[in-house]
Amino acid sequence: MKKMNKQSGQVLISMALAFVVLAGFAGLAMDMGVLRYERRLQQTAADGAAVAGASNLPYGGVGAAGQTAAGQDGFTNNNSDCTSGAVGCINVSMNNPPTYPGGAHVGDIKYVEAVVTAVHQTYFMNIFGVDKRTVVTRAVATNITGGSKAQCMITLGPPTAAIEGVNVQGSAWINAPHCGIADNGNFDTTGNGYKVTANTFAVGGQCLGNDCSKPNTQCTAGAPCPAYQVPATPDPMANGPTAITPPTFPGYSTDCPAVGFCDWASNGDPAHDTIHPGAYNSIAVGANHTVVLLPGIYYINGAVTGDANNPNSGLNMNGKGSIHTDGYLGGTNPCGSSAATQIAGVMIYFTNTSTINKFVGGGNIPDLQLCPMNSTQPGNPGGKYTGIQIYQDPSDTATPYLYGDNNSTYNGVLYFPTVQVVLYGNSNFTSNGPLIADAISINGNPVVTLGNFPGGLPPTASFAVPTIVE
Repeated sequence: MKKMNKQSGQVLISMALAFVVLAGFAGLAMDMGVLRYERRLQQTAADGAAVAGASNLPYGGVGAAGQTAAGQDGFTNNNSDCTSGAVGCINVSMNNPPTYPGGAHVGDIKYVEAVVTAVHQTYFMNIFGVDKRTVVTRAVATNITGGSKAQCMITLGPPTAAIEGVNVQGSAWINAPHCGIADNGNFDTTGNGYKVTANTFAVGGQCLGNDCSKPNTQCTAGAPCPAYQVPATPDPMANGPTAITPPTFPGYSTDCPAVGFCDWASNGDPAHDTIHPGAYNSIAVGANHTVVLLPGIYYINGAVTGDANNPNSGLNMNGKGSIHTDGYLGGTNPCGSSAATQIAGVMIYFTNTSTINKFVGGGNIPDLQLCPMNSTQPGNPGGKYTGIQIYQDPSDTATPYLYGDNNSTYNGVLYFPTVQVVLYGNSNFTSNGPLIADAISINGNPVVTLGNFPGGLPPTASFAVPTIVE
């Protein structure tokens, strides 16, 4: 019998040891891959927390907002310090101002810092006695006031309200790629032919309807789209640095037939159809008529009867009727390219039970081409109503309806704080200032374009969305 060479046993031992080393390196590579994946998820949570915190900068609650957002991304704060914690330990620290050493915005109160620390389990690295790894991710955000990074649609009603926040049906399209949508209620996706494009889309409640598994939404900021159960956005007109209050009764317009009676109606005469500011019971624009509004506040206090043809129903538009601000420039900057060059405009104020009832549109004729008041024009003392286009009294619960085929453009704030705004038909509706309402229902096939923000909007930090800067 041939004797076995003693060296063959040594080779087997060497191969076994080499296999252990190779397996260790393979395991190390796999663990590192898993950790890199976990870090990406954790960075998303840090980004979301910073964005949520920055959205609450004007109102407080930065920490709670950020931790809630991180929890929605799978990283719920469960420990005050994970430096030497066990596997599964998660700490979400929210700092305003940022405190992380070496950061570009340390000590600046205009910025919010989110630091997410998590202890992750390792698997193959146990071979080398390493059973966990601590990963730290960080993000810093701020809210940019005005400009193109602003909230251009805000619904104020909570998720518990009978009417949803944003309800988009049919083939409607909300097109707001340069600004944010803040929906304090629920997002109703009934009917999956709609489309929403926004910079950010924050929903205080949940998704309703038949398209929740894959909503037709896109966010240009790359944030969760929509992001659900985020902190509510306060009413910026009532909670901003300077609360906006309704105007006082200005006295009836000089265009009224008699004092105390002002149901004004156009008649197609250009000389007659240029009207002055002041109080009206109603304004009715007839078919194919064009009405020019001279600068100032139009205070409309008539009662809505439910009949579209009844003049006592606020502002009525019929046929191919059109309204525009005196001096409307048209083009890219229809009201002026800056606050300094903005033309003198109008604010339409609804009270009692009046509102806008544009039941029939105007084909290809622009139905409303309006500029808001600027900060220096007469009738706007102290610039209080600068940038506000339509203001419906919070006690006025009449529902505004914007129906029909139209191409209307509003260049200031549209404020309907206690009612649902209904947009319907094959319309091109453009609001270059924020649209704020209790709820918004968009039906049919309208294209709703939001957010160019001309000069002259109210100077409030509320009209802002957060942006990641680190």
